[in-house]
Amino acid sequence: MQSLTMPVQHFSGTMMQKALLGFPGRFRISRRTISNLRYADYMVLLATSPEELQELVSRVERVAKEYKMLINATKKKVMTNNDYTLEISVDGGRLEQVNSFTYLDSRVTSNADCVSDVKSRLAMGDAVMIKLTRLWKNKSDSTITNLRLMRALVWLVATHGCEA
Repeated sequence: MQSLTMPVQHFSGTMMQKALLGFPGRFRISRRTISNLRYADYMVLLATSPEELQELVSRVERVAKEYKMLINATKKKVMTNNDYTLEISVDGGRLEQVNSFTYLDSRVTSNADCVSDVKSRLAMGDAVMIKLTRLWKNKSDSTITNLRLMRALVWLVATHGCEA
């Protein structure tokens, strides 16, 4: 699977529908057929081959130009979960291929490994713990109060965005 992440704060559903009109490529996830994911102000384009991804990117680029919008090739990245070397271009500029990226403080990797994300989150929690050292050493707070503070301040940071 190939993917491209791009901001869509100005992209409407209508523009994506226009770009996807007649597009034969789709990616199948859990009995649903999709070609893009849109969330917050980003879009991920999904394809099953480099050629299909290039066609999808070209369609989005064409529709964006119709609406007087440009896609900045220097800010866009492509990632694959196989050994393909992707040569995807936008407006003559080749998009950089990456093995991982960070989105909403979560590390997404090409091999779906979450070890680096878990380590990163634990490090963020540890940083909060260190910043609160004076609070932990304060003898006037009870153990129960400190546990509540740890749950509210440290665990919240360490588990942000994690699913149960």
